[in-house]
Amino acid sequence: MAYVRGARRHPMFVLTITPEMEEQIEKDIEQAKRDIEAKLKAVKASKPRTPRRDTQPCGTTAGYYRHLRKREPMDDACRTAGLAHRAARRAGIKPKRKLSPCGTYAAYRRHVEHGEQVDDACEKAKTQHHAERYVERMARREMELAA
Repeated sequence: MAYVRGARRHPMFVLTITPEMEEQIEKDIEQAKRDIEAKLKAVKASKPRTPRRDTQPCGTTAGYYRHLRKREPMDDACRTAGLAHRAARRAGIKPKRKLSPCGTYAAYRRHVEHGEQVDDACEKAKTQHHAERYVERMARREMELAA
């Protein structure tokens, strides 16, 4: 197999790959794939597991929608919560959201969007978030190049 740079066909620009070189390239690609998989496993293992969606108790809006989603029989507490939620939404009343505590990436984003001073814990969370995203992005890129 030969690689010709541009349209030039001068021998100085031709790279010939020998079978031994091709074998070594294949070995390097396989090793890179194993390294990437190991990095991905490490990143996934370091992230805390999120709780299951279906753990919301009855009597809440989430419990009401869980009953609907799973087609379970509806209890009175969930029916009341669901009807109240729908009525409030129709009236244009948005439910108050819980603010993420400081030391999380979401809190960092909130500080930035509101023009607030970013504290050290939120800055550290932002740095960690970006580092994790970088590792995941590089692993995906290496997998795409190896494929």
